[in-house]
Amino acid sequence: MVAVLITPPLSNWKGWRSAAEAATHSRPRISLLGTLPIPASPAPHRGGLPSALTRRTCEYIDSHLEERITLDDLAAMAGLSVDHFAHAFRESTGLPAHTYLVRRRIESAQQMLHDTEMPLSQIALAVGFSDYSHLARHFRRLTGMSPSTVR
Repeated sequence: MVAVLITPPLSNWKGWRSAAEAATHSRPRISLLGTLPIPASPAPHRGGLPSALTRRTCEYIDSHLEERITLDDLAAMAGLSVDHFAHAFRESTGLPAHTYLVRRRIESAQQMLHDTEMPLSQIALAVGFSDYSHLARHFRRLTGMSPSTVR
């Protein structure tokens, strides 16, 4: 934080009450900057959803991965308009809601690939993708490998 002391220039302002006041305002005061109190800086403004609402929304997404989750559903759950929710969710998580949802589905699919012997098509349906090719397209885009290679 940089401290500054601003006063109107003497030549442009005729409102001095006395010669002493004019002299005070016209002398150099750089040495006074070190003695000025520095107000506590306010907490940085952080937009987005309250942390409890962000947590609740993320938990809802995690527990309903296999279902069709729309932005309208999430916004209604949060009690916000769709546009406001979309902006606030991105501020809170760093990702758009759809990207967050797809990533969570891919992470869940990766876990299932390692932990189960379910067919790939069933894993795709279990984590909310419409079919295996939908899963494979997003999986390859995010991980660089196909689900069958990971298995």
